[in-house]
Amino acid sequence: MVFCACAAAFAQAPAFDVASVKRITGASGGIGQEIAPASLTLRGVPLGYCIRWTYGMRPYQTWQTAGPAWIDPPRCEFYDIVAKTDTPVPVNQLRLMLQSLLAERFGLALHRESRRMPVYGLTADKGGPKLQPSSKPDSEGQPKWTGMNVYAFEGFSMAHLAEFLTTISGLPGAATPIVDETGLAGTYDFTLDIQQHRDPQPDAQGHIDTEGAVMRALPDIGLKLTPKPAPVEVLVIDRVEKQPR
Repeated sequence: MVFCACAAAFAQAPAFDVASVKRITGASGGIGQEIAPASLTLRGVPLGYCIRWTYGMRPYQTWQTAGPAWIDPPRCEFYDIVAKTDTPVPVNQLRLMLQSLLAERFGLALHRESRRMPVYGLTADKGGPKLQPSSKPDSEGQPKWTGMNVYAFEGFSMAHLAEFLTTISGLPGAATPIVDETGLAGTYDFTLDIQQHRDPQPDAQGHIDTEGAVMRALPDIGLKLTPKPAPVEVLVIDRVEKQPR
């Protein structure tokens, strides 16, 4: 199914009361995102980042979208988007409003598609998980950085952990998706020390094997990664314009 992306189709959809969309020339200076009850500000963002965020995906996971090369690094265009509403709305409403805005200003049309690709399945290791159940609800937050590549997770679901591990494994834009297959519900508190499992010597290209370090660290909390092919949902971009209207 293709998501219709013309302004008329979104006439009845939630929309910002005022919005500014500008294409940046040159480097972005870094990504900035501010979410408030009555506004959304995105500074120096690639369009792929915006698309994934507005459709409820992790914005840095570039493998979740398939489209032209210019929507994501290393050959991406950058944009500033500042949008406001007259009254406060929840984050999910801001996402819907941004969908309408991207359709109106960029002519965005896309559809969801299941594609089979190499992934890592996150499962329990021998002996079972070593995780402390948490009373905190899951959120989009990041773990606390308590040392070099040492992370303290509070209120993390296993799906959230899988998403976070995908963002730090492998090279930017080329990470292998990690899929939660633990079968564990709820949220957990735990610490993951990746640093002690890293090889300090870079490879011939100067890269440190972060992916291997993650795989070696996970058994410390009773989990493991297993490579396998699996179907993964991808947003396929059917139409999009580089210059906003």
